[in-house]
Amino acid sequence: MTRLPPDAEAFGRLYEELKVPVFRLACRLAGNAVEAEDLFQETWVRAVESFRLKRFRAESAKAWLFTVVLNLHRDMLRKKRTRRKVLGDAPGAAGAEELAVEGVWGSPPAAGDEALEQREFRRRLDGALARLPEKQRRVFVLKGCEGYSHAEVGRLLRIREGTVKTLFFRAVRKLRSDLRTAFPSGVRGAGSKGPCTAQPGRKGSL
Repeated sequence: MTRLPPDAEAFGRLYEELKVPVFRLACRLAGNAVEAEDLFQETWVRAVESFRLKRFRAESAKAWLFTVVLNLHRDMLRKKRTRRKVLGDAPGAAGAEELAVEGVWGSPPAAGDEALEQREFRRRLDGALARLPEKQRRVFVLKGCEGYSHAEVGRLLRIREGTVKTLFFRAVRKLRSDLRTAFPSGVRGAGSKGPCTAQPGRKGSL
């Protein structure tokens, strides 16, 4: 088992500061709670090891952690594609809809019909995100949910800024189309806290 770094208190503060953004990214990429938790845990295991070996720089910790999540997710998708080729498994198109709404969305619960409407909207949004092509989803999550600039997303994903803009535009257009079909009149309170405020679940601790 990986040991905690010598300055465990400092690392603990870093974990408390960044655990929510890291889990939120894992959630939006993976599309289901089980895989998101796996990405979250493996990312922090690698962070502990890197910190212990003094390869971890606190000033660039968020970008480093996000890069680890992105790489782990890419490896996960590659393994899935290989498994489907070998075993003939069907791709899981509705993976994001398996997320528990209360554990993933951070906005305060509404009451009555508004609460039901917001829950359905969020379920549909998760499904729409899961159906985006991989590259569009990664760009949308980093730009639209995490607030990175086009240039920053480009550096994280190692693609050109112009490519980021194109992928983001296509993702937004697809999401708007999907959600407009389901909710032609909009949703009350759906955007009050933004669509990407995930929280770590029960396993989200070191």
